[in-house]
Amino acid sequence: METFLTLLLAFAGYSAMNISQAGQKVGLATKAERPAAGWLLWTGATIGTLLSVLVVLIALSMGAVSLVGAMAGSGLVTLALFSHFVLGETISRRDLAGIATIVAGSVLIGLFAPEQGDPAPRWFVLHGFVGALTVAYVGAWVVGGRGERAGIIVGGFGGALAGASMLYQNATTVVADVGALVFLPLRESLAADRLLELVNPYLVLWLALSMGAFFVLQLAYGRGKAIHVIPSFNVNFIVVPVAGGVLGFSETVHPLQWAGVAIIVAGTVVLTATPSGDATSG
Repeated sequence: METFLTLLLAFAGYSAMNISQAGQKVGLATKAERPAAGWLLWTGATIGTLLSVLVVLIALSMGAVSLVGAMAGSGLVTLALFSHFVLGETISRRDLAGIATIVAGSVLIGLFAPEQGDPAPRWFVLHGFVGALTVAYVGAWVVGGRGERAGIIVGGFGGALAGASMLYQNATTVVADVGALVFLPLRESLAADRLLELVNPYLVLWLALSMGAFFVLQLAYGRGKAIHVIPSFNVNFIVVPVAGGVLGFSETVHPLQWAGVAIIVAGTVVLTATPSGDATSG
């Protein structure tokens, strides 16, 4: 039951995140003709993005980071349906194939999720994993970050930073009892001593990596085509938390869950890779 609730919260959080990001984009486009309406939509979508982070944080406090991280592509399903029914966009056969693939992978991950004990953080391994990942991507960026490869490398680096931020978001839930902070009566959950539990070095690293991911993604858009940047970002955003959960938090991933992760990655690439004829430079 707890696994199902973790998956449900992760799906809800990532869905709200992706829809809010789409709302920000629509708001910025609207403000040129209707400034008040555009900024109102952008502000509401930005609040939605912040709330979605809280939902994901609650999911992390209940379940394994590898489980929550693997669901990062699931919000794209909701975004595709939202774009069709609310924004009037067409869903192609390619989109349907991507949606079906992501749903199948998510079901597989949920069905074979093993029982996880209390997290046993291996801080040296966790910091080493994130550090090695950063050095590898910076090195690849310096050596090969030119031409068409630039979008893949820089976009992947942004996704890796976003995935690493989730690892430290999970570390924050290990240090502070986030579930208690959220579900206690309001007057107790707002007590200063309880809120101060969230102020720890891992919170700072989480925020720093999140902001780094945002800025690197913007740089990626300027150095490559969307068809290269977006899938590369999303694949790393899914894979890094799963691998980091196993290495840094001693989590167990069933072999069929790895298959589910691979299926979600494939579905994410199908759903986010623009057909060659539509790809534009960032």
